[in-house]
Amino acid sequence: MFKNKFKEYLRENYRFLLSLVIILSVGIMSHTIFAVSTVDGKSMENSLHNHDNVIINKQAYKNSEPKRFDICVFKPYANENTYYIKRIIGLPGETVQIKLDENTNNYFVYIDGKRLNEDVYGKENILNPGDLNVPVTLMKDQYIVLGDNRNNSRDSRDPSVYIVNKSQIVGKADFRIFPIDRFGSLK
Repeated sequence: MFKNKFKEYLRENYRFLLSLVIILSVGIMSHTIFAVSTVDGKSMENSLHNHDNVIINKQAYKNSEPKRFDICVFKPYANENTYYIKRIIGLPGETVQIKLDENTNNYFVYIDGKRLNEDVYGKENILNPGDLNVPVTLMKDQYIVLGDNRNNSRDSRDPSVYIVNKSQIVGKADFRIFPIDRFGSLK
């Protein structure tokens, strides 16, 4: 008797149950695979602007390593309730320094003694090298991150961020979904 009632219930409510399964599946996936985040501040201009909404791929670095110039989201140790969004500049095993180029009298990022060509990402010349004024050699799973708006960014030059460990990285910002006029992949 119970089996017949249960089968009848399933037949009558299969659309509702299927919808419930789909909603729960999407909810679980959105929690573990991707997230939507809103940019707060100007530190990533001109690539990202205040109030832009981006999709964060939480699985991006599960089976691969972060790459130079990826835009990542991470939790700084100094503030566990905040997420930062910055561009990866220094990779494990590299020595990174921001130093003055005497020919131009501007600060530039150097990786293993060679000036990094990042004209596409840096919004302006760096005015303050911060804690990266001395060479920093990165160990396994350690990264240097900088905001594209170099002079308005709390990033690896600041002691509250400094070196970002892979375990701090939540995911990769892959796609902007809002505002609509800037909808598309992030570079």
